[in-house]
Amino acid sequence: METALSPLEGEWARYHRIYAALRSLLIQPVARTYLFKRRKKVMRSLHSTGVGGTTPPEKSGEIGVKCLHLQVAAWLALGTHPAGDWLEDKIGRSACGESERLGCQCGV
Repeated sequence: METALSPLEGEWARYHRIYAALRSLLIQPVARTYLFKRRKKVMRSLHSTGVGGTTPPEKSGEIGVKCLHLQVAAWLALGTHPAGDWLEDKIGRSACGESERLGCQCGV
């Protein structure tokens, strides 16, 4: 996957930012308050890392992929991934019984 992503560094960095923002928005207010007060490093990590805690290329200087299963989950849940073509070629799409807005091709 890293090889497939290497020409897509800008798109990969953008995906990390979107993923981190979405993940941050999903933190409940009580948990957010706790993390800001008691676990600042954890909160910073949640805000600044991408799928699977991967450091975005603009910070690390390289394309890094961690936890392929999380990349697949993000691709299916968000319906997009910079390496979506690669993922589809390697593993295909899953039938999930949900609408195609989730990136699933139902009935496959």
